[in-house]
Amino acid sequence: MAYGGEDKEFGIRLGNAGIRGVTLRYSAPLYHLNHVRGYVDPVVQRRNREMIAEARETGKTWTENGLVPGPRR
Repeated sequence: MAYGGEDKEFGIRLGNAGIRGVTLRYSAPLYHLNHVRGYVDPVVQRRNREMIAEARETGKTWTENGLVPGPRR
C-alpha cells in the first residue's frame, strides 16, 4: 500500500480482529511531521481505496507483507 492509506487499513484490520479504538481528539497531544504527500496521485488513491475496501469486505485481520508474514489468500 502506498503512503496515505495504511493507517486506515490497519485500523480496519484491528476492528476486524475485535479490537475497538478510542477517540482521543482534544484529549491527547499530537505532533505531525510535515512530509511529501505522494498519495495525491489518483492512481495511488484508487489502489489504496481498493485495498481498504478489500479489508472491509473480507474481514481481513492480517497482512501478507508484514513483519511476521501472514497467510496468503
